[in-house]
Amino acid sequence: WRWRAGVSFWAAEQIAKGKTRNISNGLSIRKPTLLHKDLLATAQKEGWWDGKGDFDWKRVMLGNSSPSEELSPEGREQAGIDLLKKNTSKKAPPFGFEGMAAILRDTDSDICMRGAFESTGSQISVLTPGASGDEHWFTTSSDPSKGCYKPFAFGEGGDVGAEGDLVRPRKCWNLTKCLKKDGAVQMTQMREESEAKLRAQAKSERPSPAGFDKALDAELAQLETILQRHSGIPTRG
Repeated sequence: WRWRAGVSFWAAEQIAKGKTRNISNGLSIRKPTLLHKDLLATAQKEGWWDGKGDFDWKRVMLGNSSPSEELSPEGREQAGIDLLKKNTSKKAPPFGFEGMAAILRDTDSDICMRGAFESTGSQISVLTPGASGDEHWFTTSSDPSKGCYKPFAFGEGGDVGAEGDLVRPRKCWNLTKCLKKDGAVQMTQMREESEAKLRAQAKSERPSPAGFDKALDAELAQLETILQRHSGIPTRG
């Protein structure tokens, strides 16, 4: 499923098996599977929709006056569609964590944003029937092309926010932003090695808060070593 909200209403689209969808900072649902119970009546009452034909969520939410060409995907949204299509084609390896990570780290398409607008974090969730095999992977860096995805465990001991430890994740985020070209290249190489080990461990061990903390400490140590080597600036504390 993908779910989107606009004004006080929402729409959801069920994704068929073998199909993919991309959401990139915009309204992307055209023909919803489910709707807020009052949406259709309100849309007609307010003059957003004439009640004829299919209800086009994107067109209605954009004011119902946009030309058809403006409703078509473009920019970052279209890039995401193209990357999903490429990575899920018959010629590509079976789509999973690695394929999703490659898309989220793509800087040429702006999926991984840099500049005036930039990515502030990244998450990959691999969901399986029954939930017992679900995997959730998070970076603690501003740029997933530099940072490592680490397995995170929801539930007891997995607190975040006011009840959790935000000092080290924030430090990791800030240090990643300090990486310059040479340091970023070296961090990418270390990231690939670390991530491969974490992926291998996840096949035999369930993620845990302690495991996430250990992976975070290892990444912090790598960042500190690289920054000291390339800038000579102490990063402890």
